[in-house]
Amino acid sequence: MTGTEKILRHIAEQAEAESGKILEAARGEAAALTGAAEKEAAQITEAAEAKAEALRKEAETRLEASLAMQKRRAALSVKGEIVNSVLKQAYEDLKALPAEEYFAFLLKQLEHQVRAADGVIQVNEKDLARLPADFEEQAAAMAKAKGGSLKLAKEPAKIDGGFLLNYGGVVENGSFEAIFEARADEFKDAVCAVLFD
Repeated sequence: MTGTEKILRHIAEQAEAESGKILEAARGEAAALTGAAEKEAAQITEAAEAKAEALRKEAETRLEASLAMQKRRAALSVKGEIVNSVLKQAYEDLKALPAEEYFAFLLKQLEHQVRAADGVIQVNEKDLARLPADFEEQAAAMAKAKGGSLKLAKEPAKIDGGFLLNYGGVVENGSFEAIFEARADEFKDAVCAVLFD
């Protein structure tokens, strides 16, 4: 072997040894990078899973709150329908009272609305036909006790039940519809207290 061949061989051996070291270092660096990437990927996956779990719990909480709200709304709606049904029935029952009770109720309502002035009381056509004989006298006595006078109109009022008081163009509405409308909240509260407490 000549000197040149020895030198070339020596250079080749050194190059091979050097490339082996570089390759070994590259493998070590690649292993370190792979390990770091796997660790970072695991952390990212763990964080994503934690965030997904938090979002799931939040969505579940919102859904439960929404369902509870819908349930409360449905219950209130049903209660409202029941209350309205009871009030409607009470209205119909009031109109259907036997004559004696019906007119006793009218006189009681009249006592709260009669004024110390000259007026006219008007009832519907059905009530005008079935008035007790002393109804006008009792109404006049109530008005007199308050310093006024009250006469019965021969013309029927266009109302379902109850009465209208006319004091020179100023009308006091004592119809059942007006009574129920004016005291709607009070009646609803009373019905709710009986049915739901």
